[in-house]
Amino acid sequence: MVREAQLAALDSVCGVLPASSVHPLLARLCRAADSGLEKAAGHSGGGSGGKAGGDAALMALSMLAVAVRHMPPERGLATAHSLATKLSANADLRVREALASVLPHLFSNFARLPGALEQMCALFSKLCEDKVWSVQQACARVVPDVSEQCSRAACDVSTGAPASTSGSADAALAARCDGLQRGVLEGEYLGRLLPASSQWVVTAARQVAGAAIAGLRPGLTADLLPRLLDAFCAASAAVGQGAVEVKRACAAAFADVLAKAGHAHWPQLHPVWGRLLRQADGATLCNAVGGAERVVRVLAAGPLGASGAAQEVVGGQLQEVLRANLHAVAPAVCEEMAGLLAVCPPELQRQVLEVLPALCEPPAAGSGRCGDWRPRLCLARQLHATVCAVAAPGAAGPDAAATVARCAVQLCGDPVWSVRQAAAAQVGLILGQASPPPPLNQDAEDGAATPGSSAATTVALTETQRSWLQRLSGVESCEGLPGLGVEALQVLSSWLGAAVGGTRAEESLAVTACCAAFASQAC
Repeated sequence: MVREAQLAALDSVCGVLPASSVHPLLARLCRAADSGLEKAAGHSGGGSGGKAGGDAALMALSMLAVAVRHMPPERGLATAHSLATKLSANADLRVREALASVLPHLFSNFARLPGALEQMCALFSKLCEDKVWSVQQACARVVPDVSEQCSRAACDVSTGAPASTSGSADAALAARCDGLQRGVLEGEYLGRLLPASSQWVVTAARQVAGAAIAGLRPGLTADLLPRLLDAFCAASAAVGQGAVEVKRACAAAFADVLAKAGHAHWPQLHPVWGRLLRQADGATLCNAVGGAERVVRVLAAGPLGASGAAQEVVGGQLQEVLRANLHAVAPAVCEEMAGLLAVCPPELQRQVLEVLPALCEPPAAGSGRCGDWRPRLCLARQLHATVCAVAAPGAAGPDAAATVARCAVQLCGDPVWSVRQAAAAQVGLILGQASPPPPLNQDAEDGAATPGSSAATTVALTETQRSWLQRLSGVESCEGLPGLGVEALQVLSSWLGAAVGGTRAEESLAVTACCAAFASQAC
């Protein structure tokens, strides 16, 4: 605890002091760390053991991790490589394991420098060859980060090349980065970590299969992508120890994998999608639901088309998940509701909306007044986008919009104030688009509510806002949002009118809604 506090203080001090003061300080600290390593190695007979020596090495690594963030690039690279090389040969497995975990971070600021990536990859390869399974496991966990350093270096360096040499320099750099990433993914990941004898190492390697694909460079997709996809598909079918964590990672990375592979590989990945949706683990299902919109958008560009892609991904098994495991996937569904509806055809929109009332309900009286309110807050914040999705031309239309409107009113009565306030603001946005209010005049000068004012301190409507509210009660068409329908408009305007004459808290929500409506017109 003390060491972490000291390192945090050092990092904070280095961030505010001028470079002329920071660089000498860090140089002295790194020399002290290097000296400490030498002494520990000498006292323990060539670094052969001892908890004190291992603790000294871990402290040196921690100081190095802070120092490289603030040191000049050339000096920082030399220091990082020198200390990391010594630490990689330390007899204490804790040191080598910790080094493997932070290796990409140590070199992240030096990717532009010649030889930096080669030094990082050489150290990574050495650690992957370690005889201790926990060191190899740490290496497996950072494969995507090491691979990403190779890919990011090409973007960083090529943008600074002179125009006259940009083409040749970019080509040479791309070839260099391709070679380094190939060594990481083909040589170490596919060749050493995935087929390792330790199940712990294999599990860690399977967990990053999706992330490894997502960071694959374009020049390597032709030969490495098929092998990595095979590894990803095999990981999604993992059984035994660690299988749950592996499948969670596969579900979280599925959309990224499909985006990298393209819709042409959907026949290979479709069984994986179905397999993930059949899991009983709530986190796996949430991860899959969270990426469903992106999956549909990728597939929509292929032969399935927008409607076919939505039916393939959101229909069928996903609908079964929503009906049978809604409580488990509620956080993801609430977060993705508007996005899912935006990519679905009308009939599928209606099916998705069947679960909306249940998502808006507060917990039963016996299970706590507020319950897990964050999913409801997330849902409340996207009510306007949800209405726009179902009220768009060719979408589900007025009936679906009325369902959303009734749920919006329910959220405006939620036991949690932040949920009520967010829902009221969204109601204002919906009404402001459906029946635009008049432009603001001198309301702000009157000292009354203005867009952005706090509803907690301002509970008075302006004359312009009251006039707009009176006009809402007689509106029979939604000029700004035709697909909303009169029923939805009446549901929302009735709630707003009742809130104006209600308690102080209810009138505060009405002010919030009106401010949002007028603010939308000001924008």
